[in-house]
Amino acid sequence: MDGFTRTRPGDANAWARVDLSEGGAAGARPERASAPPPRVGDVLDGRLRIRRLLGAGAECDVFAAWDVVRSEVVALKVVRQPNLDDAIARLRAEALPLAEVRHPHLVRLFDAGVTDARCYLILEALDPEPWSSAIQQGPPSPARVVEVVSAVAGALEALHHGGWVHGDVKAENILFGADDRAVLTDLGLAQHATGSSGTRGNCCGTPAYMAPELILGAASPDGRAVDQYALAVTTHLALTGELPFARNNSYATLFAHAQAPVPAVSATNPALAPFDPVLRRAMAKDPGARYASVREFAGALREALDDAP
Repeated sequence: MDGFTRTRPGDANAWARVDLSEGGAAGARPERASAPPPRVGDVLDGRLRIRRLLGAGAECDVFAAWDVVRSEVVALKVVRQPNLDDAIARLRAEALPLAEVRHPHLVRLFDAGVTDARCYLILEALDPEPWSSAIQQGPPSPARVVEVVSAVAGALEALHHGGWVHGDVKAENILFGADDRAVLTDLGLAQHATGSSGTRGNCCGTPAYMAPELILGAASPDGRAVDQYALAVTTHLALTGELPFARNNSYATLFAHAQAPVPAVSATNPALAPFDPVLRRAMAKDPGARYASVREFAGALREALDDAP
């Protein structure tokens, strides 16, 4: 292990103990290079035999791997950063909230580490096809949408209660377990609570889901309200098959989030009219006008489902 100390899987304090002080402060010593990503057939850290690539993101590769210690297939997420210290920081950013917060609809973290200049997370194995792929085949039933969104809202509520915000809620980050359990994944942009005013938002994220206060540069956005907004955008997408503020380019999309009225889902399907006021509130331009919590938002969706024909 290189500069990373852990005790046992599930020890929330273990993931905080990342040693970047060897040889002085990180900025005062030569950069340490990360190793290239592993390949199919490689064995990582003496326990993880890589079977296949599941997906590649901007900063990470995700593999299906056989974990000799756990005797099961797991999802192996390997951080892809040229600088090892940056990779360790990226590792900690995702590992800390997952180690501290457990919820049936939040992806489970089994272990994490740094070996041979590679940073990795061992996560539960899930179906690699995200909810967004299923939605592209046609909008699910309103009942299914409310079921999945309520599950994700439960995971977010647990994160928020634990002092964390997700920062990148979207349909692409919702996967499913073998039992069809909806699971919120990819906490690479998660942030911890700051001060007594609540949790802090992230200026990063995905333009198609980005809250107006982030776009307009609010000084201290409440990340819980930001997560709620993104979950409401996800709900609109799932109900209609269309993103609410989709435009020809990212700049136009961001402008629409900040300035355009929330489109009614009933414009696509009149039977969805009971959901219009719920989504209009959850996507309010003023974060203070949104629901007090994602749990309350999910409850309003369930009430709208009961009122739908």
